[in-house]
Amino acid sequence: VGTGVAHVLRRGSTGWAPEATLTSTERSFGAAIATDGVRIAIGAPLEDGEREGEGAVHLYAEAGGAWSEEALLVAEDAGPHDHFGTSIAMRADVLAVGAPGEDSAGGDSGAVYVFTLEATGATELARLQPIDGSDLHGDFGNLFGTDVELAPDASRLVAGAPVRRVVTGGGPAEIADALLKLLGEPAAA
Repeated sequence: VGTGVAHVLRRGSTGWAPEATLTSTERSFGAAIATDGVRIAIGAPLEDGEREGEGAVHLYAEAGGAWSEEALLVAEDAGPHDHFGTSIAMRADVLAVGAPGEDSAGGDSGAVYVFTLEATGATELARLQPIDGSDLHGDFGNLFGTDVELAPDASRLVAGAPVRRVVTGGGPAEIADALLKLLGEPAAA
């Protein structure tokens, strides 16, 4: 079993140069990555915590030109094979993490967890699921959260559900405008 690696490169006047190599003993470390320039979030969706395959996100911060791990994020309600950290988006002071194997609305229905980034670490604010309600009645295998993206001002979140099995409405992505209700107006960066 190998280890995961994330390579940090910095662009200078002569091109890109290696800055740091972040490593973990977790084989899935590096499956998803997001950065705001001073922090890096690295997904390890197969990481075993208290439960097999629950997944995790390693949060790194830069200080004095060196990167160090400041927090290990897991879902408060983590379950086996949730694969938390499959996808990550970071904007302003908001971090969104996909867990397509999360099962609370049916097997592999999926969820997206929203965190607020703080001076050191992050706090979980919400668990989001498909907003049309049809998936919340036991529709199995939607994999909501397979990919996530935040608008530049973190006012809107888009989460992919590539195996959505609902015959009416929508497309492969659910737009979670409910994020504004959960977070209020996100703080400016």
